[in-house]
Parts: sequence; C-alpha cells; structure tokens
Amino acid sequence: MSLNYRTFALDPETNDMSVDANGNFAGFTTRIDQIRQLVICYLQTFLGEIPTNLALGVDYHGIVFPEFLTQGTKINELIRVILTVPGVQTITDFNISPNRQTGEMDYDFVIQTDAGGIQYQQLLS
Repeated sequence: MSLNYRTFALDPETNDMSVDANGNFAGFTTRIDQIRQLVICYLQTFLGEIPTNLALGVDYHGIVFPEFLTQGTKINELIRVILTVPGVQTITDFNISPNRQTGEMDYDFVIQTDAGGIQYQQLLS
C-alpha cells in the first residue's frame, strides 16, 4: 500500500515543518519514514482535539492518565490508535511509562509495517 499524499517532515525539536537548504518544505522519500512520523503525530493527538474528526487521537485524560486503570487498558488504548495509522500491520513488545510530575510519557514498542519494522522509543511531553 502506498500513500497517495506527500508527508512533510517535521522538525523533532519544534514539531514545525522542516525547510531544506533551498527554502523548500522538506518531505520524506521513504515509506518507512512517513509511517514513523505518522505514528508520532497520532500519539501526540489528544482524543477530540481535531474538530473535523473528533474520534481521532488518544484518550489520554479518560484512559491513559488515570491511576485507577490498569496498565493493560492504557496500552490497549495506545495500540488502538497506532493501528489506525496507514501502513501499520502489528505491534509487539509495547511498554509505556507515564511520569505525572513532569507530564511526559515514555513509549517503547516495535511495529511491523507494509514497508518493514520500526523500533520506536520516544519520550512525549
């Protein structure tokens, strides 16, 4: 499956669009890089944040952040969102570690895509 749109590269430090040396918006040339960035974007979207698609995003406030819910419930919510990313086929070895004092979330998982595997370790704030 190929994406029928261009995925612009985001600067990982600012989450703003990257500009290349010629002043053009940078984009990805490989499918695996497109999917990797889409996973990051999907995980950074809170459920209900996108007015045109209120079902898109992670239910951080209702499922991931509450202390009374099990780790398995939280992981299932994140997996649900990741599996909606175009090209993602399966996810294995999924672990999360929330830090409520700093507001950061540490993710560690492996995804298999139609373009290959991605080892994903990321700290999101």
